Amino acid sequence: RHEACLPERFRLIEASAQELFTASRRKFGEVLLSCSTPLPHPLDLSVLLAARLPGTLLINQPAGLETAPTQLQGHTFIFSAKPSS
Repeated sequence: RHEACLPERFRLIEASAQELFTASRRKFGEVLLSCSTPLPHPLDLSVLLAARLPGTLLINQPAGLETAPTQLQGHTFIFSAKPSS
């Protein structure tokens, strides 16, 4: 439903804690940021596309932040891509 809202390119930031990542390479969730403009200083919600956190999905809509429940209740593995040959 929201896939059509994503731009062709965006930044994916995986959120973790040092001790969690170091011990098990796991994370708390992800944040998607727009690549179409430079990051503002100070950082604000204008570049936020969406965030998946334990129990909650945040989607930045023109009318404001929309929330939806997720099945993520704790932490999960980080994304990894196979190296290209």
